Amino acid sequence: MEPLHTFLFDVIVGTRVERACDIPKLVGIICESGVSLSDADQKGNSCLHFAAKMEQHQSKSFDQQPSKASLMERKTKQKAAEGVIKTLLEYNPPLDLRNERGRTPLHEALALGLKLPVRLLLEAGADINVLDKSGHCALYKASKNGHHDLVYFLIETRSEIKLSERDRHYVFRKAVIKRYPEAVAALGRSVHVERPDPDTGRTPLHNAAAFLCDCISRQLLAQKPNLLMQDKNGQTPLHLALQPRFGSCHFWSKGSVCQPSKSLNLDLIRCLV
Repeated sequence: MEPLHTFLFDVIVGTRVERACDIPKLVGIICESGVSLSDADQKGNSCLHFAAKMEQHQSKSFDQQPSKASLMERKTKQKAAEGVIKTLLEYNPPLDLRNERGRTPLHEALALGLKLPVRLLLEAGADINVLDKSGHCALYKASKNGHHDLVYFLIETRSEIKLSERDRHYVFRKAVIKRYPEAVAALGRSVHVERPDPDTGRTPLHNAAAFLCDCISRQLLAQKPNLLMQDKNGQTPLHLALQPRFGSCHFWSKGSVCQPSKSLNLDLIRCLV
């Protein structure tokens, strides 16, 4: 890799520049020199890979309860990360270049739940359906890492998403467990609701009943699933709905996520009988 390209990598990760606000300017100067943005390091990461996760790298040193000065510094570094991505995109870098793990810059940003880099990359035309070497798309990794708000927002708003059957069922199962009714509605049209989880044997209705989530359970019941299907412990959805929850028995809808309540969901139980 050329020395200038190595220097560009160092600038992006913040090891060559003291002030974060200077990073986008310096990146622009280096790009103007004609450095190849297709070059990668030994692990196959391009400068756009590093830029996509720059915000996370810049925020690692902050405490759980940062001071006002730290918050201002974080905001400055987040703005620098945004500036770097925008600067690189002006020079038409390869958006879907895959590293040794088969992951694109969009994979990296989604895996970390970084909303701004995700938005910028998608607006530039990055392909959200690229599979990594494990055969998973970027949304799978984001869902597995717990970035549910971002995942389900994209599912509800991006019509070009094409999940594999394996990824679709995983993300759908997480949407049920984490109580995102809009995402369940968006995915439910293309998911077999009687397909059990390979580890627990639970169907989506089992999971909804276990959390006594009324709005999601009704969506699943509309597809007329088999109410007598048993998980690996021999329990039906009704068995799970009747189990004590120690004061957190069912969920009422608030925005896009259902929140806990303290009363039994008798309507749900009646539907499962």
